[in-house]
Amino acid sequence: QGKNVLITTPTASGKSYGYVLPFLEAVKADPQANGLFIFPMNALTNDQYDKLVEFEIGTVAKYDGSVKSHQKKMIRDNPPNALLTNPDQIHHSILRTYSEWTDFFKNLKFIVIDEIHHYKGFFGSNVSNILFRLREAVKKAGGTPQIICTSATIKNAKYFAKELAWVDFEEVNSSGSRSE
Repeated sequence: QGKNVLITTPTASGKSYGYVLPFLEAVKADPQANGLFIFPMNALTNDQYDKLVEFEIGTVAKYDGSVKSHQKKMIRDNPPNALLTNPDQIHHSILRTYSEWTDFFKNLKFIVIDEIHHYKGFFGSNVSNILFRLREAVKKAGGTPQIICTSATIKNAKYFAKELAWVDFEEVNSSGSRSE
């Protein structure tokens, strides 16, 4: 329905399908559709990268500290449908050159912020400011993405997510996992 969604279900309950499947559906319906996937650790980025590539729908790229400058330029010049990154790269690279990301931002359908419980304290405040700046750059480019956050281990999840991402969320907190 286009609402911002917060998924707070237990570990290994399939939270990632809550954003991967709608994203893939959007790309199948519109090959220009983009998603920005933000992870706190490269291990999570690598895991989700492998999962997205397996579906063979759209294009996927990692944009982290291990990516060389010339590769980043190639990604920026020809953005993938799914861009997997972290807050540091959004701050130091993407927002620094935001005018070169206009087409990506204009077609941005989803911003996924995975494992939001990692963004607490001073670090969380910095990430919140980065997300505010990101949302402003996307808005300026004409994009209106849905924001999807996930966490398995956070209290007051809706309040925390709103403080982090500057928007209201519909919370999904029931799991169909057999582990419950």
